[in-house]
Amino acid sequence: MRVEMVLPSLEVGGMEAMAAALVRRLQSRGYAVGVTCLVQVGAIGARLRDEGVEVRQVGSSGVGELLNPRALRSHLAGRTPSVIHVHSGAWLKTSRAAAPLRGVPLVCTIHGFDGVDHNPGGLERMMMRLAARYTAKVVPVSDPLLEYMLRQVGLRARQVEAIPNGVDCCRFRPHRPDRSLRASLGLREDAVLAGTLARLVPVKDYPTLLRAFSMVAAALPDSHLVITGDGPLRDELVALARMLGLQGRVHLLGERPDPEDLYPQFDLFVLASRAEGTSMSVLEAMASGAAVVATAVGGTPALLQGGEAGVLVPPADPQRLAGELIALLRDSARRGALGRIALARARAEYSLERMVDRYEELYRRVVAPGAAVLAAETG
Repeated sequence: MRVEMVLPSLEVGGMEAMAAALVRRLQSRGYAVGVTCLVQVGAIGARLRDEGVEVRQVGSSGVGELLNPRALRSHLAGRTPSVIHVHSGAWLKTSRAAAPLRGVPLVCTIHGFDGVDHNPGGLERMMMRLAARYTAKVVPVSDPLLEYMLRQVGLRARQVEAIPNGVDCCRFRPHRPDRSLRASLGLREDAVLAGTLARLVPVKDYPTLLRAFSMVAAALPDSHLVITGDGPLRDELVALARMLGLQGRVHLLGERPDPEDLYPQFDLFVLASRAEGTSMSVLEAMASGAAVVATAVGGTPALLQGGEAGVLVPPADPQRLAGELIALLRDSARRGALGRIALARARAEYSLERMVDRYEELYRRVVAPGAAVLAAETG
């Protein structure tokens, strides 16, 4: 079976990391896998190329190409895939390109939206319904996203099937205590580190995190916040940290190729997002045995088992977030207990192997004779 992945790009991000992990695992299971990027290849795409994966960019812009994407259609036809697997941001264009390819089913993974109360307007809803007509199965990465596609978009239950993201529990795992990150930042070995890893974009709500950490810093003089990731808000966050008097207490590392070495060095992991699908960084932290404090949005409450495997806080509430961070940073026994529960849950329920098994089974179903035609007729 040949699978062609289609994404806007393979720049660094949770969706892109999930897709790349799926590509690698499918190849290891004997699939022929190609990747098509519509905007740019990106850093993750370049790494896949170095590993021997066929990654190509097929650029096409303008309204005409959106409704009649001739270049993409020709490219996909030449790839002769058994199934096309498209991801958020490339769905409509890919569905239009794939529609004439009779017998080639389309699977679309929906990773999330940028607003906690995202409500699609009439045009957006119409476009998603149009794309769904040519899609064998729409796959949200969490149950809240599944409900969104049913209630807000108006898809039918038989069109939609949730498959949560999975984490590579061999790559992300607990390590022996390592203080190299503290040394590289010029900190004492006993400095307390709260860490986060996410793109520097509005939906991750770093202003709430920084305001919360200003209260943590006042209560715990040896505490520091480590931010891993990059994005358009970097300069704004540097300015806000300065305004809050957090110079020397907040450390922006930028993109790092070794996140698996960072999570075990955090005393806890924190994520203040306003919206999430199934957060890859929360999953990576869990698989690394870190205690997690995160906002109760999207699929995060399910990951943390309603608060049994981590601490859940309301979004956009810096005071509540600060209180939970302070309490947990003061309680090493509780951090250890939460980390062990999170680790066991990641391995049992959210492993990469489990996710790939479910996509494999889905591919087999949609390529069965008549499956793609039936999906289009019921859309």
